[in-house]
Amino acid sequence: YRFVSQIALTEGRDHVLSGYLFPDTYQFDVNASAETIISTMLNNTENKLYDEYYERAESLGMTMDQVMTLASIIQAESNNMTDMMYISSVFRNRMNSSDESMHYLGSDATVNFIRRLNGLDPDLFLTADDIALDSPYNTYMYQGLPPGPICMPGQDAIQAALYPEPNSNYMYFCADGNGGTLFA
Repeated sequence: YRFVSQIALTEGRDHVLSGYLFPDTYQFDVNASAETIISTMLNNTENKLYDEYYERAESLGMTMDQVMTLASIIQAESNNMTDMMYISSVFRNRMNSSDESMHYLGSDATVNFIRRLNGLDPDLFLTADDIALDSPYNTYMYQGLPPGPICMPGQDAIQAALYPEPNSNYMYFCADGNGGTLFA
């Protein structure tokens, strides 16, 4: 698989295939082996990651692993394609900001990922203790992208990571409480 060579084996990344088992509808025989199931899902991922995506990732100065990591955060933040494109632009604007203090993505989704790793349920209202959880996945504490994907991103999130809203100067976003997102 082409994407496998770009998976970063970084500290704190315990689930190497996280983000690469494409979310889709699969049909397996009841006796299918784990290897067959994983192979089928990886083949599907390979088919969804078009050559154009690798070219676009390279033009953005990113590996496909970084794209999938960003896409996973975008996926966890919203399920609305338009919002995903703007959320992607916020994260790109922060990572590319000349103000280094803006390089923190500050995503609640990454903190909820840590909560799940610690056996806790995700929470809409994170506490100061949650935000202080020391993990390389905590984008409030560590700049840039976390070590790897936090969920399995779908096609919309992958496209949003590769093609953020181009005319956005937004640096912040939050949920509006009605399923949408507000940007500033």
